[in-house]
Amino acid sequence: MVWANNGEGLAMAWKAGAEKMGEGSALIHAAEFDGLATSAAGDHGMVDANLLVRVLKTPQLWVDPAGKLPFEVSGAGPANPTGRGDFRALMEEAVRQGVAVKADTLEELARKAGFTPDFVGQVADYNRAVETGKDPFGKPARFLKFKAETGPFYAARAKVVSLSSLGGVRVNEKFEALSSNYQSVKGLYATGNNAYGRPTRPTRASPSASPGIPAASPAVKRPST
Repeated sequence: MVWANNGEGLAMAWKAGAEKMGEGSALIHAAEFDGLATSAAGDHGMVDANLLVRVLKTPQLWVDPAGKLPFEVSGAGPANPTGRGDFRALMEEAVRQGVAVKADTLEELARKAGFTPDFVGQVADYNRAVETGKDPFGKPARFLKFKAETGPFYAARAKVVSLSSLGGVRVNEKFEALSSNYQSVKGLYATGNNAYGRPTRPTRASPSASPGIPAASPAVKRPST
């Protein structure tokens, strides 16, 4: 399937007769700090030179502008910057530049960041998930290592630089695009994030896992020798 910037591939598949399904979810593939002057433009126009990008990819919590969960960001995007740095010093610089806020308590952080009062309760829920190893939003237990209990606390503002849909085209086990009456659309296949409906192992990141080879096998005919 052709992937372009504005969903042209999905639109093409739907126009060809594929059933529209599961396109309501979105995945942020990469984000960048909004206005961090010490960062520099890297590959694909993404701001990836600042060491804080490592924190941006794997923070304790991703929340929306109101401080609400769940909110998930993929680890895809530019490679992590190399080198070492002091997290506290880097965050203090981000605070100085107005890109992040700092607070001694979660209540203060919520006020400074413009979060709703529910934010503090959601952090408490996350801390319980760390204790039990069970996250209602699906975060694997092996990543539930640290609670957010002791300040200072930081919240940084970020913006999306790469956004994609999850799902959009119903497929069968061969990744053939299906019409609304479950008939395959001749010559049309959907893979990756565009494919929806093929049973795979449970995952939050994608509705289909590594579908390229099974999709390509029937789609590509090798010349006889």
